[in-house]
Order: sequence, then C-alpha cells, then structure tokens
Amino acid sequence: HGKSFSPNGHKYIREFDCETIPSTTYRVGGVILKKEKIFVHHENRILIRYTLLQAHSKTVLKFKPFLAFRKVTTCTRENNDINKEYNEIQNGIGTSLYPGYPTLSMQFSKTPDFHFTPDWYRNFEYRKERERGYDYTEDLYVPGTFELPLKKGESIVFSAGLSEIDSTTLNKLFEEEVNRRTPRNSYRHSLINSAH
Repeated sequence: HGKSFSPNGHKYIREFDCETIPSTTYRVGGVILKKEKIFVHHENRILIRYTLLQAHSKTVLKFKPFLAFRKVTTCTRENNDINKEYNEIQNGIGTSLYPGYPTLSMQFSKTPDFHFTPDWYRNFEYRKERERGYDYTEDLYVPGTFELPLKKGESIVFSAGLSEIDSTTLNKLFEEEVNRRTPRNSYRHSLINSAH
C-alpha cells in the first residue's frame, strides 16, 4: 500500500517551478520535456502546454487521458454502463461517459492521431483520502491514445473543457492566461495570489 508507483514517471523529474504557473521538466534519455498547467480564468477548462526542449531523434508525444466522470465525493469502478462513444471535433474528441453529465472536449493546438483503444485502468489509490477515512481506490477509463510528433523547440497545448474551443486559439489563450497571473516573487505578490 502506497509504495507502488507505475510507470515511475516521478523518477524522470529534473525540475519543478511554480513561481508563476506549475511547470515540471522531465528528462528521459536524450529527451527533455517541459509540462506547464494552467486553468482558464472563469471557465471550466484546463490547458496543459508541452514543450520539447531537447531531443536527438524523432519524438512523438503519446497522450493517454484517464477519465472518472463522477461526483467529487465518490470513486469510479469499472462498469458496463459507460458510454464509450465519442465525436470527432476540431483537433480532438468530445465524449460524455454517462447520462446527465456534460460532454468533455479534449483538443490540441495541432492535429493529433487518435487511436480508439478503450480500456479500464484499475485500483488507483488516493493516500490522502485513505487518511481521511474516505473511499480511496478507483478505476479510471481511458478512451484511447492521442499521438503527436514534436520537433525540438516546439510547443503543443492540450485543452480539456466543458465546451469545444477553436483549437487554433490555444497557444494565444495559454499566453494570455500566463500574463494574467501574478508571479510569487515577493511578499506582496504572494498576498495578491492568496487573495485571488
């Protein structure tokens, strides 16, 4: 319990910074990849930017979303009620796993190849939930894998939101959201961030 990690991605973290937004840099062999995350102001949308800082050979980003579609107080279990259908949208897919839930739009700033390989990944454990006495194990559904080639110096933005977006605006939207943030580089700025 709590000592098994797979696929050991944490071992590849070389740097983490959160002065402005959370940013993690990974190194796997000769590949150095930077991942930055930000929520869009007043919208149900997260943006994740991947930048290939270094690579000595052809590099493909394989992106596999793990989905729960649940209330915050419950955990998901593998079931046959799930709706595995999806719609192709601009540079991504839209899916709603259960009746009554909104459609989740997953899109990229450039066109991915989506491989529909639906599967369940079982027994995720949430240590803090266990400590609090809540249900702490969950099965997560993966509709498939997005694949995008990346060149050295190139950035790709992923968007997950409750509405479809014009994917050609994702790079600009990411920069606008970064510019909205106050860096945590002084006591005053830390207070401003806390107030937000």
